[in-house]
Amino acid sequence: MGAGEGVNAGVNQLGLAADTLLCPDGIANNQNLDFGLHYTAHPRLMPAINEIDGLTGNLFRTHTLDSVRNTSDLLLYSDGAQVENSAGTGTWGVAATAYQLNGFALNDSSSSKNGLFRGPGVNLSESIDGGTNEDAVNFTGNAGNLRWRHFQSGGDGTTPPSGSANVAYLDVHADSNQYHSQNDTGILKQNVSLAR
Repeated sequence: MGAGEGVNAGVNQLGLAADTLLCPDGIANNQNLDFGLHYTAHPRLMPAINEIDGLTGNLFRTHTLDSVRNTSDLLLYSDGAQVENSAGTGTWGVAATAYQLNGFALNDSSSSKNGLFRGPGVNLSESIDGGTNEDAVNFTGNAGNLRWRHFQSGGDGTTPPSGSANVAYLDVHADSNQYHSQNDTGILKQNVSLAR
């Protein structure tokens, strides 16, 4: 499995109320709640700590709250692209971390993506790469990305529909952000890029 491909633990495994981490607009699972959450986490704020960080060659490290400076800007959780583990099984989940966030920026050291860190080449007022706004099978396609599943409209089979994604930020406020196209979303690079 690649970065973040571990599917989130199920609601019962976390000991949470059944509706805590399930989106009412998400694809319903045909099984019990031991599998199938609908939200995905920022891959640097809540990383898959047993995986290698492509920028450092070391295991991902977590960040303490006091080490993060832009808490009101930073996405912590969002609606995630759901993944059917095998086509036609009806067993849906979400990648634990949004490893495709901003067009695979997690391990991209180019100046415009900077591994999801702020830097001189990162234009914080630009939209992130919002992906293709679709669900996936077997961790292909848009798996590991955000999903803009609310209030969808349009789309013709070749272009994705517009919609919105719910986002919880690190300072615990939440809002809804629009998807107009892959590179025109309400989530900006300032919302996914950590200050070092």
